[in-house]
Amino acid sequence: MNTKYFTMKNAILSSILSLFVWMSSCEKDPTPVGETAQFNLKFKTLFNGEPLIFNKAYTYQNTPFMVSKLQFYISNIELTEENDSPDKPEIVTEIGDVVLIDLEDVNSDSLSAIQGKTLTFENIPVGTYNGVGFGVGVYQELNRQIPSDFSSSHPLSSSGNYWENWNSYIFVKLEGRIDTNGDGEFNEGMLYHLGTDNLFSPISIKDGNIELVENGQATKSLVLELEKIFNNGDSSIDINTEFFTHTNPNEPGQLNLSTKFMTNFIDAISVE
Repeated sequence: MNTKYFTMKNAILSSILSLFVWMSSCEKDPTPVGETAQFNLKFKTLFNGEPLIFNKAYTYQNTPFMVSKLQFYISNIELTEENDSPDKPEIVTEIGDVVLIDLEDVNSDSLSAIQGKTLTFENIPVGTYNGVGFGVGVYQELNRQIPSDFSSSHPLSSSGNYWENWNSYIFVKLEGRIDTNGDGEFNEGMLYHLGTDNLFSPISIKDGNIELVENGQATKSLVLELEKIFNNGDSSIDINTEFFTHTNPNEPGQLNLSTKFMTNFIDAISVE
């Protein structure tokens, strides 16, 4: 038997097989390296159709009020696309983990408020997406962590946005003042701080195509309508009597108000 012949033959066959496997793996890659784009998610805050300006007097249910702070976390940020097979679930592309949206820097004047707050997500696979989704708040796995677990640049690193007593981040902060007697003096504080796992609230917005082409970008603009936070048509918040909550688990009234506020908050978000 010619051992050398068979050894060479096996080596050649092995090389051909390796080449075939490599070529097959290349053909199965649906998104070649470099085919990415930028996606922008913009938030604008309105009151009765006008840009909301911090520390400006507005009126709701005949009660003057002003907003001095509005911030909220969003997490599990994703784009969705339809599956080629209608009987299969949508394809989900995760584009972000958690972001703190602080509107203080964009709602200080009318020009900035009109522009809104823009979040930028880079290196997103190209494609045609049919919607964007996220949760208002911090999802449970992340909410089990504490600020010291993160670097100083991370959205969850601030102890000012964390409740040690409730073991939760503060998902939403809306603060301001109310003029309860109509004398021009904003004599009463208004404070809504929402948190804890039960209030984490997913939202999915489907309104047509989001087309991402290589090296390009696309923007989805959302609006948050403050008047709908106070009244979404099904439930309303009387700011004269329901103006404070820290989502205290030992205070049923605060829990009920926080739940109502979060439900209305989700309903207040829509496509511009």
